[in-house]
Amino acid sequence: MPDVNEKPSESNDVPLNEYTHIVYSVDGLEPPTITKIGVALVNEQGKYIFDVNPYHSKGDILLYRKEKLKE
Repeated sequence: MPDVNEKPSESNDVPLNEYTHIVYSVDGLEPPTITKIGVALVNEQGKYIFDVNPYHSKGDILLYRKEKLKE
């Protein structure tokens, strides 16, 4: 299981230029509010590195994998 409990400042000191996932905050049910709050990168060891704005995260977190990954 990947470690997703790191704070962004501990895992990454610079913004991610390449990423594998888009990170959204989902709040409410009807209608849900979906806000893009950052990006994430899964490295070769399967560890998630987040670059998110925690001040906009008001609900559950949704990770969306990009369709095309850079080769």
